[in-house]
Amino acid sequence: MLKQTAGWLVTAPPGAPLPTWNAFIESFGIHARTLGDFLANRGNHRDDVLAKHYAPDWTAEDPAPSLAKSVDKQVAHLTLVRLEKTPVNLWAALARLTESFGRFVLAVPEPRRPCFDWF
Repeated sequence: MLKQTAGWLVTAPPGAPLPTWNAFIESFGIHARTLGDFLANRGNHRDDVLAKHYAPDWTAEDPAPSLAKSVDKQVAHLTLVRLEKTPVNLWAALARLTESFGRFVLAVPEPRRPCFDWF
């Protein structure tokens, strides 16, 4: 979903309605935050799936912490901070997430690596 929403944002039809833009930006942000949490081995619930469950030797990292904070405050929760729009470079975040996830896949032991063939 992260790559698909980013792709739509790049190739959006001219004059796409603002609510559509917002939906794609929010989807991108939520998926980026989720992937960052996965890679950082950061879960809020016992049943959260984390990178360490697939690659026990994975060194936790969050490649887009500023994006996660913006998503938390501007998309996922109703807060006063929501009004403080801090610009986030979505493309830089996508590049960092993709690079980090690529390193994660290489850290996954071979028997489990087919789970990530889609990458």
